[in-house]
Amino acid sequence: MINLYLVLLASAEINAYICNAIRWGTDPFVIDIFKINFSKTTMGISKKTEILQTTENSEPTEILKANDCARALAKNLTASNKLAVKGEALLKAIDKTDIPDKMLEEIKKYTADCKNEVAKMRAERKPITDVLLAIRNKFTAVENAIDPLNKLSAAFGLNSAVSDFLTAQQRKNEAVRERLIANHARTQQRIEKRKDVDDDWKKAALKRADDRLSQGVNAITPVLSTKQFIPVVVGVDGYFELFAFWWEQAGKYLPDADLQRILHTPLMYAKKLANQKDNAVFFNSDNISYESRVTAA
Repeated sequence: MINLYLVLLASAEINAYICNAIRWGTDPFVIDIFKINFSKTTMGISKKTEILQTTENSEPTEILKANDCARALAKNLTASNKLAVKGEALLKAIDKTDIPDKMLEEIKKYTADCKNEVAKMRAERKPITDVLLAIRNKFTAVENAIDPLNKLSAAFGLNSAVSDFLTAQQRKNEAVRERLIANHARTQQRIEKRKDVDDDWKKAALKRADDRLSQGVNAITPVLSTKQFIPVVVGVDGYFELFAFWWEQAGKYLPDADLQRILHTPLMYAKKLANQKDNAVFFNSDNISYESRVTAA
């Protein structure tokens, strides 16, 4: 058994190293996806720690080094701290009731510097986060391969086949039951209409008909399953109707923060239309108002 540990440390300190402990055994399927190389030192893990990736029938290739992560994090942290300190100083100095033109210009410049630095920081960490995303996607792909809720998995296909079979069996049983009930009703009518027999004969004949119905229904093989009703939208307006149904049942009782998160897309769409330069569009409703805010940049 081979036990390997890679520690990915994320710290707010400039000299922090990115590590987290990962352990596996000798399962070849797992090792085909990830291999880890590291060397121990008196400090525990050296700066040579690296994550390696393999593809089928290929040698492992280096995709991520811990010291590269630390270097990028340190660089971004330094830039972030510098601008954050400057921003805090501006906040303390500002008088919201009277902002001189000089300070307005300084705030605009500061905002622009922040935007530019964020773009640089994202470019700096992108190669690293892309690798981490690729690693996450590999884990997700392995999980999805057997996830019964994933439509591409064999488990989902098997359960869908079983569901289709049980649904067809249930419909067949319902058809048989309906046919037995219809035959029983016709038999009752024929017995009731007969004039050449007495009431005792009719009573006995009806009893025999009832017994045949019970025997037929009991002979139907029960479907051992849980019946579920699943809404299927067959027209595009059905989505709105479903939303209205959800809104009345649960949506309007949620906290405002949850609603803003759930309805972020329509809120941003309304904001986009309201801020069109040439043809602004506003939603007319007693329940919606627009705040006019002037931004520094």
